[in-house]
Amino acid sequence: MRRRGFTLIELLVVIAIIAILIALLLPAVQQAREAARRTQCRNHMKQIGLALHNYHDRHQSFPIGVTETNSQLSWHAFILPDLDQAPLYNRFQFQDGIYGSQPNGELCLQRIPTYFCPSGGIERSPREFWPVWWDTANVGKPQVFTVSAHYYGVLGPLAPNPYAGPNNGPGKPNTNPNDPTGPSTNGGPSSGDPQNNFPRFDPGGPGNDGTFPEADYCKGGPNTHGGFGNTGILTLDKATRIGEVTDGVSNTLLVGELSWNSANVYRCWFRGVNGCGTGGSKNIKYHFFQRKFTIWYANDVSFGSEHVGGCHWVFGDGRVNFLSENMDLQLLKKLSSRNLNEVASLDF
Repeated sequence: MRRRGFTLIELLVVIAIIAILIALLLPAVQQAREAARRTQCRNHMKQIGLALHNYHDRHQSFPIGVTETNSQLSWHAFILPDLDQAPLYNRFQFQDGIYGSQPNGELCLQRIPTYFCPSGGIERSPREFWPVWWDTANVGKPQVFTVSAHYYGVLGPLAPNPYAGPNNGPGKPNTNPNDPTGPSTNGGPSSGDPQNNFPRFDPGGPGNDGTFPEADYCKGGPNTHGGFGNTGILTLDKATRIGEVTDGVSNTLLVGELSWNSANVYRCWFRGVNGCGTGGSKNIKYHFFQRKFTIWYANDVSFGSEHVGGCHWVFGDGRVNFLSENMDLQLLKKLSSRNLNEVASLDF
């Protein structure tokens, strides 16, 4: 008896059914993979939070967020022993004057897996390389783009911050000579600020150092990069104790995720402050995924991730939460300060 084969139409129908099944299953597979990457990212940030608290237990303070003096390093280098990276930590020279010079400069090429979100695509700086031009000891070596990181400390809120006036004590006139907006009173108007067009404040609240807390400027001038918020936990040249976080560690942001591919401000993973730009911690000025900054205002880069809907944050008590991109910007700013006496909390 003659065996009957498949007709062309039958084959096409079978192929079409298989294609439909693949099309239905592929998004589910992709979602499962992203869920796994998101969980791994959360675990990385949990490790960072525990490392920061272990550091606090040993030193009675969190590490300095970013240093401008001496080593010009960031907190990423200081907590390495608490991330099982003691051999790498021992290779650092903490009195070296410039982060990119030897012996520290070559360590910019070391990749620390805990500092990366698996969903983030960019792991090297698109602009910074080693050896740097001033490293005369390594002239002639091939230049390689430095390895970066996806998790950054919080310097604090940067103007505009409408909550920085009424709740912060008596206030006083702003006489800071480095303030580009000119003298202003607490919560009062300011002028001549082409970048912000918002008031600067000097609230006279806890931890006030005689300058307005929304921004300090390095090297005596407001020339580049947006200045430094000085009311966060991992801020400029300050080792913050838990007792100084008077807003409550459970209501204060410590580390945020900055892994979105379009941010384009990635630098060496342990860079502190060099030339007024900060590598290891960032201001809270704009909402997530905002490209309102420029390369000359890199301190104001928005946090964000390649996850759908927002990004992860480590709070001062060590817990990790995913914050929505739809959350209120002013609430985000209130959560980023350690001692401005704002009422801010999240219900989870």
